[in-house]
Amino acid sequence: MTLHDTHKKVLRELGYNDRDVAEIGLALDAGEFTYQNYATDRRISEKSAIAKLGIRSFLSGIGRACFHASAVRGEGEDPNNHVFIKRV
Repeated sequence: MTLHDTHKKVLRELGYNDRDVAEIGLALDAGEFTYQNYATDRRISEKSAIAKLGIRSFLSGIGRACFHASAVRGEGEDPNNHVFIKRV
């Protein structure tokens, strides 16, 4: 995934500075992340992760995982709506 200006704007709204946004962009371009359904532990595609989380929550998770190795994001109590994001 390539970060577009709208994605960069969201990341800045989430508190990331320009250097952080650049690092996140490089990691995304390099495909350095894996995505798993939190309930089943099965890998899912980046596209599926975005569909489950929405772009804002997805970018929040990517930002966290970029600097802390992993993140879990999701809505509600159903673990099927949660995604485990890991930087590899």
